[in-house]
Amino acid sequence: ARHKNAQAVAVGHTADDQVETVLMHFLRGAGLAGMKGMTSITHLPIFDADIPVVRPLLDVWREETVVYCAANGLRPHYDLTNDSVSFLRNRIRNLLIPMLETYNPKFREAVWRTSQTLTADHDLLIELLDVEWKKCNPRIFRDYVVIDSLRLSNYHLGLQRNLFRKAITTLRPGLETNYSTLERAADFLNSSRSRVDLQGGLRIFREGDDLIIAMSNADLPFESWPQVPGDSQLTSIPLQLPAQVTLAGGWKFSSELWRLPTLARQQAESNQDPFQVWLDADKLPSALEIRTRRPGDRFEPFGMNGHSQKISDFFVNEKMPQRARDHWPLLCSADIVVWVPGYRPAHPYRLSSETKQVVYFAVNPPINKIPEG
Repeated sequence: ARHKNAQAVAVGHTADDQVETVLMHFLRGAGLAGMKGMTSITHLPIFDADIPVVRPLLDVWREETVVYCAANGLRPHYDLTNDSVSFLRNRIRNLLIPMLETYNPKFREAVWRTSQTLTADHDLLIELLDVEWKKCNPRIFRDYVVIDSLRLSNYHLGLQRNLFRKAITTLRPGLETNYSTLERAADFLNSSRSRVDLQGGLRIFREGDDLIIAMSNADLPFESWPQVPGDSQLTSIPLQLPAQVTLAGGWKFSSELWRLPTLARQQAESNQDPFQVWLDADKLPSALEIRTRRPGDRFEPFGMNGHSQKISDFFVNEKMPQRARDHWPLLCSADIVVWVPGYRPAHPYRLSSETKQVVYFAVNPPINKIPEG
């Protein structure tokens, strides 16, 4: 078709084929998309996004095509495998349909009318689905799709399943999504689980308010968060105050001394950005570093009156994206965690009315990049 610059590829499916297709889908278990059967025009991106498959005989019964060929001296090729009951479609055509016609002589016409009705219903659903899909703020990449989990969780279960189907077929156009896959995705949305495998090498997980459906080998980006550069989790970057350090993905860590504690307290009290903090310079340890988490790390979060917890538990409680945890930058002094950027400082280093000197720390995203929780 490409070689001939064809506008379409025409196939000879008839109304009988439509009835058989609907019954095949029904026996296997199908929703509206399967029960409507085939359409007159189908785009198959897995083969070609521009050249459609068309079915000009889909409203014509097979018997009519046989009569037409006989009247016009046409002798179409007959495939002998059509008589074999080894194939499900042939068993439906030669055994099941004749048996069902003993209950309703016009059974085929009834199934065909049903497919026509469901096709119109499906077209309406697709229109509504496209509107709601845009409201979910989809971000589509080659190996993964990101959608808004909060918006999706407010939808009716039927709409959730169809939106999941749309996300899956966006990544795998040729994949026939089954009921159990859509059910797992919908159950995951309303659960506390961090990840679920779907089908066809796809998985689903959440990061903050984002729901991500991805191929198992997807190269997911880390630019949304600050990360300590390098592959090793033992990476440590010593700091000499004031300091400026480049992190992975263009993020910057900076610090500076403030000699106006009153102004610092005012700024700290009104601050809404968890990626900046003002700490008491006299209480800070002398040797500071930026490093990643280590086994056994504990943290005394501000506001917990000196109570400590494992840094791993703190990450879980704060719902830090799991992929980001191993290389999240921590302001530390040896085994002491002073500040978790994006979240909270340690309680012992907070500003007080007795603070004389202040150190300001900030982690800034790349230009035009807004940090995501």
